[in-house]
Amino acid sequence: MDARGEASTATLVVLIVSAFWVLVVVARPYAWWKLVLLGVSAGAYVFIFTVPPVSAALHLHQVGWGLLLPALLVGAAGAAIVEGLWWARRGLVRA
Repeated sequence: MDARGEASTATLVVLIVSAFWVLVVVARPYAWWKLVLLGVSAGAYVFIFTVPPVSAALHLHQVGWGLLLPALLVGAAGAAIVEGLWWARRGLVRA
């Protein structure tokens, strides 16, 4: 296994989870076309990681749960920070 390749793919997972949540926040208030945009985006992310020829073309590596779970948790923490900042900004704008 290529540890460097796994680490770079896990880092991409962190960035994608956080960036996807930025898209979720920016899409508010939701309309049908924004929900389609979010769905297509999520589907594309799943597609690039699960279809072997696409993963190979993008130089993505299989990541074990020992590295994937922390990457997902860090990505979720980034998403929580984005959400918290959105709520804090919303509160400041209304004040």
